[in-house]
Amino acid sequence: MIFYVYILYSVDANKYYVGYTGDKLSTRLQKHNSNHKGFTGKYIDWILVYSEEFETKSGAMSRERQIKSWKSRKEIEKLIATKLSSAGSEHSDTSEGHWFEPSSSHRNLAIARFFCMILYVYILYSVDANKYYVGYTGDKLSTRLQKHNSNHKGFTGKYIDWILVYSEEFETKSGAMSRERQIKSWKSRKEIEKLIATKLSSAGSEHSDTSEGSLVRTQ
Repeated sequence: MIFYVYILYSVDANKYYVGYTGDKLSTRLQKHNSNHKGFTGKYIDWILVYSEEFETKSGAMSRERQIKSWKSRKEIEKLIATKLSSAGSEHSDTSEGHWFEPSSSHRNLAIARFFCMILYVYILYSVDANKYYVGYTGDKLSTRLQKHNSNHKGFTGKYIDWILVYSEEFETKSGAMSRERQIKSWKSRKEIEKLIATKLSSAGSEHSDTSEGSLVRTQ
């Protein structure tokens, strides 16, 4: 029987979680992202970023304790960077893990890109509404755009012709939220169109948003 030591990461929590398992990681990951009483139950965006295989349970437990004992985000990220196992591989965990507080070392766009954890600020435009809409996201913009163009209760649900005209990338959720607030505060169509004209990101790129945006009422 194979046992595994694994590391998960949550964008919303901005934390790593270490555990060991003798089951499928895909099953364990599903449990971590479910509504349960443990720490990981507070978030639903955990992804597998690292795993190691062991022949015995004692070997896996020993390695798990070793990684936890580091109490160092820098060392964990170094481990992940040097020997990243296939994320989402078919394994899972039967025991409890441990989470780590963030450090400034993770505030790095290169690392964020490495783990596919980029946040975005985006601007949509509707011809029918003749308005721009600003939001931020940690998911695929294509998926978020589809949601905006679906029949929902929000403002964008009134129209189905929204297109992506601008986006920016950020390492952290707080950075994306700050930029979103800044753009909204302009309350100026001229400034928004100037921003779009000077630095237009690839419209329709494969990203999307998990959070709510806000209508920018232009003048």
